[in-house]
Amino acid sequence: MTDAVRLRLERLSVEGYGRLRGFVLEPAAEPGTVIVAPNEAGKSTLASAVFRGLFGFEDKSREDARRPWEGGPFAVEQRWVLGDTTSCTIRRDFDTQAVTLEWRVDGAIDHRWEGEPNPRGRSSDLAAYDHELQRLLGFVSPEIFRQTVFVGPGDADARPLATELLRLLSGSERADFRAALREFEDGWYDLTRVDLRHPPRNAKHRPRRIEELAERRDELVRRREAAKAARGARREAEEALERARERAAEIDRELENGVEVREAIRRTSRIREEIEAAKERREEIEAAIGRFADWERRVRERAAALEPVVGYLRFSRDFPERIHRLGSLAREGARIESEEAEVQAALERMPGRVLPLVGLAVGAALAIAGTVLAVGAAAPPAGWIALAAGLLLAAGGARAALARRSRRRDLVRRRHALRVEQARIARERRALGDSLPVDPDRVDLAEELERYDRARRLRSQLDVMQESRRALGDREALERERRRIKEEKLDVLRLEHRQLVERHPYLELGPEYERRFLSDQARLEAERERAQAEELERRRRLADLPAVAEDPHRLTVEIERIDEEIERLQLDRDAYRLAWVTLDACKEEFLQVMTQRLARRIGRVFETMTGGRYHGVRIDPGSLELFVDGMEKRNVPAECLSRGARDQLYFALRVSLLEEMAAERALPIVLDDPFLHFDRQRLARVEETLERLGETHQILLLGHDPRLAGWSFPKQWLPDIAGESVVSPSAG
Repeated sequence: MTDAVRLRLERLSVEGYGRLRGFVLEPAAEPGTVIVAPNEAGKSTLASAVFRGLFGFEDKSREDARRPWEGGPFAVEQRWVLGDTTSCTIRRDFDTQAVTLEWRVDGAIDHRWEGEPNPRGRSSDLAAYDHELQRLLGFVSPEIFRQTVFVGPGDADARPLATELLRLLSGSERADFRAALREFEDGWYDLTRVDLRHPPRNAKHRPRRIEELAERRDELVRRREAAKAARGARREAEEALERARERAAEIDRELENGVEVREAIRRTSRIREEIEAAKERREEIEAAIGRFADWERRVRERAAALEPVVGYLRFSRDFPERIHRLGSLAREGARIESEEAEVQAALERMPGRVLPLVGLAVGAALAIAGTVLAVGAAAPPAGWIALAAGLLLAAGGARAALARRSRRRDLVRRRHALRVEQARIARERRALGDSLPVDPDRVDLAEELERYDRARRLRSQLDVMQESRRALGDREALERERRRIKEEKLDVLRLEHRQLVERHPYLELGPEYERRFLSDQARLEAERERAQAEELERRRRLADLPAVAEDPHRLTVEIERIDEEIERLQLDRDAYRLAWVTLDACKEEFLQVMTQRLARRIGRVFETMTGGRYHGVRIDPGSLELFVDGMEKRNVPAECLSRGARDQLYFALRVSLLEEMAAERALPIVLDDPFLHFDRQRLARVEETLERLGETHQILLLGHDPRLAGWSFPKQWLPDIAGESVVSPSAG
């Protein structure tokens, strides 16, 4: 261990950190310094300042909890000495996250670095600062620092070891095993996305070189098959086009052979059609000429029917209205005469004036008699009855007389009005009779009215027929056209038909031959149209095919080249995996050997500290948990030990780790009240262990136990200030 480079804290300056402000600590070089202070004096704050000054805060809430109580600067400066000639000063400002690091060799500045390596960020300054920590401590992990150099309050407990710490102890960090494994992994994942540790599944989303080449190969295979298919399709399309052309040419030849016959048949058919059309036209003209004769006949019939009643056409157009008025006046006169007769009969049936007067006289007599009787004393009731009857009879007679008079007066007035109205009707009838061209008293008005209507109707029919005459056209022109159709159309067509028959006698075979021949020709023409359409479709399909398809042979060569490349890359991939598996197995084997060696060292220290009660320690390679062998039981888990025994085991682990790492670098150890559960005997054995450890390692022990004052280590005191800031202490 004498060749190990020793690292020690030479000076700690706290500008402001928690309750500490303007505090300076200069611990002794060897064997170390014991700082004794009561609780709440700032021991843990001082230990935290050492740790956070190196690594910073990964949690913002923890950083805020350590801010100076009284405000002001929030910074820590440390000066570390590495060996005999090299020193490193680190100043960290927690407010700005600025870190200044200065290296000196033999008092002269060797290297200076400034940056903001905030552990909560991802800047490049953090990686550069880690490089400086690697040079100073030999590692950059705060977890390794906690499991070796720094023991805080409540940390005195046996916990699983950090894997990075075992790599550091086993030498894998120095040999850069992880870099080699990472390089193998990078080489593997550069070739394939298959999981290196679990090959059946994928570890990456994006395809890598082998998968990309496989995809490229699949694409080339698809393109080759497509090129073959396209070339075959083009060949088939060309052959189909050639067949369509040959069939169309064959049909054309067959049609050319029957062109003259077909033309003669068609011409004959057209001549027949034209002859039939000319005949139909001539029949139409003859029918039109016949309509002229029919029109003349109907005109003569209408004129003969009009001749007996032609005189009625001279009558005025209101003749029917006057006839109708005469009829209505006659009906109204008859009604008035009937009503007048009824009024006259009612006058004659009215009663005379004698009866009402008699009743009136008798009633008056009875009334007088009744009055006399009533006034007299002989018969009063009879007198009153006679008086009442007389009055009633007299009133009835008077009322009947008045009613007869009023009824007669009304009937006389009604008869007079009816006679006046009858005189008016007679005058109007005479006036209408004088205005009519016929004598209404001598002729039947209904017959006269019917003759008038018939004359008017016949006249209208004649007028309409005159209009229809113009619609029949020009009779002479029709006659001329009938002659022209016969001479210029029918005769010429019949002559041409006769000449065609003389030239082509087979036309006389009848329409059956023509139908059969034309059917064959129509079939050939339809077939030619289909052949032409098929040829056009074949041309279109051929034009739609790729003009220049890829060469399948060239694609096959490319596929073979990719197959060779994939085979080569698969060999490289298998080589990377073999190397990775071999190196990983060597690493695990190396770590297992290292855990066994570390367990033996821990066992020796633990046996000494426990006075031989426990004599062996084992570290589980899988879980990195500690097990101990006692006098009564073996493989006892660390968590099953008593609290004091666990603290001793954990302290033995720390001592063993420092001694194991001392082959490369003798690190200091910062102890913040780790012996809370140690009795006097255990504390004495810890002192012996620390004295032996202090020969090569700087020890900074902070505690409140008064028993620490009796130790031989240099001492420094922190007074109890009851809430005030701690000032710079003097050496004890």
